[in-house]
Amino acid sequence: SSDLSDARAFLELCKTTRRQYGRNSHWLIRRAATGEAIGGIGFYLNYGAESHKDELGYWMSRSYRGNGLMTKVIKRFCEYGFSYLGLIRIEAIVIDENKPSERVLEKNGFKYEGLMKKIYEKKGKYFDGRMYALVK
Repeated sequence: SSDLSDARAFLELCKTTRRQYGRNSHWLIRRAATGEAIGGIGFYLNYGAESHKDELGYWMSRSYRGNGLMTKVIKRFCEYGFSYLGLIRIEAIVIDENKPSERVLEKNGFKYEGLMKKIYEKKGKYFDGRMYALVK
């Protein structure tokens, strides 16, 4: 199944970044009652582990969206990035037209900085991304 292959790819990403940088950079978000994985959040380490900036990525299972949970997770994760990792700038690029994702960032103080043309490619199609940033 594609869910299973997505899960395996996520776990492989976790292992690879842990090996390469000596620390975790991606986490699962679990439902407390069952331990079920309902989302994920992480830093991409695009600029290296010692940079003052990093890019945030996140996802949430469709059935758990719209209840404010990801807003709280991003808030805590950014606090972790600023205080524990020493980041000064946290970026997040949202596929254009993903209004719920833009709102969750704006609720956490992220500011829109500009449109990045054709930054994403999926199955031969190109998508624009909206750059958001939270600066300490």
